[in-house]
Amino acid sequence: MEDVEALPVTIGHLMMAEIEEEALPETVDYIHSRNGVDFIPSSMVLSAVDSKLRLEMGAEGMLSRILEEVLSCVVSVNSIDETKMLSYLAGYDSAFLYQKTGFIFSEYQTELGISNDFIKIRNNRSGNSKRYLTNGISEPGYSGEWKLVYPKNIKQMKNGGIEDAAI
Repeated sequence: MEDVEALPVTIGHLMMAEIEEEALPETVDYIHSRNGVDFIPSSMVLSAVDSKLRLEMGAEGMLSRILEEVLSCVVSVNSIDETKMLSYLAGYDSAFLYQKTGFIFSEYQTELGISNDFIKIRNNRSGNSKRYLTNGISEPGYSGEWKLVYPKNIKQMKNGGIEDAAI
């Protein structure tokens, strides 16, 4: 291929569409053939995909490492400014952040006085991917609403384990 940057669809475009949960084009739009070999060309868009994946995977690992601290902070807060929180999330524009924070806030909705509308907005922006809230879940639960695998004992998590009363 002489000018791959001029192609409307490359492997990078396909991967970005998958990450963003967008519809993929028809295969005839991106599969090319040369000398009897079918292939999907690459371009600089693949570098953008790599950066986005690193950002999302880094954030996933970070949440996994600090989940207990996040939950501890969440329960110590009296209320959440829903407008500010939605503004912060919009800045990241990440379905997985909407999904995970939406799940956490729905679990603590009563304690934090969070509106149903706030939860609904998060759910609508959370995408369709099934994900894990964190790594290393020994007793998993699954939220069909959030398409998320989470620790069943999430409300008892504290200091590397679960609260003494729950043992």
